[in-house]
Amino acid sequence: MQARSKEVDRMSFGTWMRPANRGSSVVTALVALNVAIYFLDATSGGQLTERYAMQPETIANGGEWWRLITAAFLHAGLLHLGSNMLALWTIGKPIEQMLGRNRFLGLYFLAAFGGSVASYSFSSVMTQSVGASGAIFGLLTAFIVVGRRAGFDVTNAIFLLVLNIAIGFSPGIDWHAHFGGGVIGGAACYLMVGGRRGQRPSEAQVTFGITVLVVIMLVMFFIRTRAVMAGTAF
Repeated sequence: MQARSKEVDRMSFGTWMRPANRGSSVVTALVALNVAIYFLDATSGGQLTERYAMQPETIANGGEWWRLITAAFLHAGLLHLGSNMLALWTIGKPIEQMLGRNRFLGLYFLAAFGGSVASYSFSSVMTQSVGASGAIFGLLTAFIVVGRRAGFDVTNAIFLLVLNIAIGFSPGIDWHAHFGGGVIGGAACYLMVGGRRGQRPSEAQVTFGITVLVVIMLVMFFIRTRAVMAGTAF
C-alpha cells in the first residue's frame, strides 16, 4: 500500500505539469476572484489591504509570508483593478488555450510570486504594495515566448512590454514587481514550451527548471528576511 501511495503522488504531480484541457476558465475565475476581493476590501474600509498587502517589515518580523501571494489579489482603486483585469482577460485567454489550465495557473502564480519576491527584496522595508501587475507582466513576457515559438510576429507585444516598463517608473508604481514577474513568467513559459517549434521539453526538464526558479526565489526571500530581521535592510 505504501509503494502504491508514492506512485499515485508521482502521477499526480506529473499530470499537473502536463498541458491540460483547452479553454479560458482559469482566466475567467481569476478575473472574478480579483473583482470580488476588490469590492470586499472596499466595503471593509481597506481592512484586507491592511492585513494582506506586501510589506517587507511585516513579512520578515511578523512571519506573515503569505502576503507575498495575497498581495497579488488586492488593488488600489478601480483604475488599477480595471487595467490589470483587462490585460489579464486579453493576454491570458490565448496563453491558457495554448498551455492548458494547469500550466497556465502555475505560470500565473509563479509570475505573481516572482513579482512579490522582487518587490520584497528591493523595495523599502515599509513599502506597502498590492496588485496583479507582477503576474500580468509575467503573462506578457509569456505571450512573447509562445508567440515566437508559434512563428507569430510579436513586435506589438514587445512594444507594449517596453511601454509598460517605461510607465512602471512613474511615482507610486512598484516597478520591482513588474521586473520580477516579467522575468519569472517569461522563464517559466520558456521552460514549459521550449524555444523552438517541434521541440517540446520533457516533463522531467519542465519540473527541474520550475524547481530551480522556485529555489532562486526562496533564496532571495530568505536573504532579504535575514537582512530585515537584523536591521541592516534599507
